[in-house]
Amino acid sequence: MEALQQGLRDLGYVEGKNIVIEYRGAEGKTDRIPALVAQLIAFPVDLIGPILPAVVAAKQSNKATPVVMVTSIDPVASKLVDNLARPGGNVTGISTLAQDLNGKRMELLAEVVPRLRRVGILRDVESQNSLIQFKDYEAKARVLKIELQSLDVHWRNPISRAQF
Repeated sequence: MEALQQGLRDLGYVEGKNIVIEYRGAEGKTDRIPALVAQLIAFPVDLIGPILPAVVAAKQSNKATPVVMVTSIDPVASKLVDNLARPGGNVTGISTLAQDLNGKRMELLAEVVPRLRRVGILRDVESQNSLIQFKDYEAKARVLKIELQSLDVHWRNPISRAQF
C-alpha cells in the first residue's frame, strides 16, 4: 500500500487531502467479500481496485462503478472480461498472463530432475485462479508423462489442511 500511496503522491494525490482510499479486507473469509464490495458501492466510490476474488463480486454486484484489476491469470479464460482488446462491462485492468509460465515451470522442473515421474501441487479449492493454474500444469505434465497430483487446501491454513 505504501507503494500505491507514494505513486499517488507523485501524481499529486495526497490521501486525506484530495483523495480518499477506503480499505476493506475479508481476513481470509471469502464469504465476506460480497458484503464488503456492497459497502464500497454504497459509499459510492469512484473506482474499485479489488484483489482477484473480489473482482467477481464487484462485477456481479454493480454495472456502473469501474473495477480495475491486476491479475496474473487470463481474465478472458476466467470470464472476468469478454476479451483483452475490449473488456466490456465495467471491469478492466492488466494481466501478466503468468499462466503461460506454468507449463515452463513444469518443463524446468523436469529438466532439473530428469527422473521426475510424480509431482504434487498445493491447490486452493476455493480459488478459480488456482483451478486455472492447475489445468496449465496438468496439460504440460501430460506431455512430459509426469503424474500430477492435486493436494487440495484451504488457503487460510494450507499446510495443515492438505488432503494427501
